Amino acid sequence: MAIHTSVKGNMRIILLEGEVGMTESLEFAREMKTSAAGPWKILIVVLKCAAVNSHCLGTLLATHNTIHPEKRELRLVANDSAIVKSLAGFRIVPMVPLFDNVENAAAAKD
Repeated sequence: MAIHTSVKGNMRIILLEGEVGMTESLEFAREMKTSAAGPWKILIVVLKCAAVNSHCLGTLLATHNTIHPEKRELRLVANDSAIVKSLAGFRIVPMVPLFDNVENAAAAKD
């Protein structure tokens, strides 16, 4: 698994790709905690992996719960049907908006 980050204006984009095991989930959790503590108004998480485990899903919910009261937003990007199904099963969407690409996620109104 690899985690890559980039910054675009007031947005931080976090790309999660590859296999996700417990070690990778912990690395993802550390990255999300760092991102949530930063100054970015919008965090966009791009999920390009075969599946996300419950630890990653919990990290996404915890991040949302941390930044939402501060009027900041978490947005997800995924188009793999298995990941979209996992997100729906855990009822993350529509609490955290889901987009099919980074451009649409970045362009969405707050």
